Amino acid sequence: VMRELSVLALLALVSATELAAQSGDVPAIVKSLVNAERAFSRASIENGMRSAFLEYLTADAIIFRPRPVEGRRWYEERENPAGTLRWEPVFAVSAAAGDMGWTTGPWEFEAEGAGGPSVTYGHYVSVWKRQPSGAWRVVIDGGIVHPSPATSVAEATLDGYRRLAAFSEARPDIEAERALLLTWDHSFSTATTEDGFRAAFTHFASADVRVYRMGGLPLVGKGAAAAGLTGAQLPASWEPMAADVSESGDLGYTYGVAKAEAEGAEDASSYLRIWQREPGGDWLLALEITHPIPSGSSQD
Repeated sequence: VMRELSVLALLALVSATELAAQSGDVPAIVKSLVNAERAFSRASIENGMRSAFLEYLTADAIIFRPRPVEGRRWYEERENPAGTLRWEPVFAVSAAAGDMGWTTGPWEFEAEGAGGPSVTYGHYVSVWKRQPSGAWRVVIDGGIVHPSPATSVAEATLDGYRRLAAFSEARPDIEAERALLLTWDHSFSTATTEDGFRAAFTHFASADVRVYRMGGLPLVGKGAAAAGLTGAQLPASWEPMAADVSESGDLGYTYGVAKAEAEGAEDASSYLRIWQREPGGDWLLALEITHPIPSGSSQD
């Protein structure tokens, strides 16, 4: 159940000011994005998850429970979960325009149980948009649960980052670009139906794509992802529900619901895809995360 039922992400032991000191080559806009993510994690630790998410989610933010739902309403209708959720960004990307970005990294949720404290582990994915005030806020958020990783949240560091190059010199038509990205995601589905997911994935994915599936550690790189996915984890087809694109036309995301590929499987999954493109190039898949939707499941 994502950042807490799948419970998301862990602590920023490095403060906002420390990022600038330890990584002077990180673009300023990416620093501001990472610092916002770390402040979000601190708010979760200090004030509780419910308060932190209500502070950092935009009014129209989407989360997955397991279907896409309105994030603020979901948290407003629930009590603060008992336990401490921490996370740390290890990878961050900003659009050239500095209006959109995404982060990912490990999370840990610690709660007291009858037998003592227990810890749940996973990875989160957050897409951020910069508000008119200049503050970063989360517009779409998801996560997976997996076994204890080799590196804890306390040991995690920012080991990858990028500010993209604008797709073109002219300001893109954002509505047209959103429609194009929805069409592109749908074309990915059509290619999967015709050629199978692995072949379509190889065509649409970037070389360093990240793929997240519930119960497994993140798969990084086209080869590792294609080889590491099992039959039950391969979608057969899907219908994108919505898309958004950065003002510079180089970063965007889609989400929707996919049907399973495995023979006889009835379960579906909601998905989030983050897309990036280089000047003069097509959209390429940068990250895909799915959230299983068991038959007859509720939003919880």
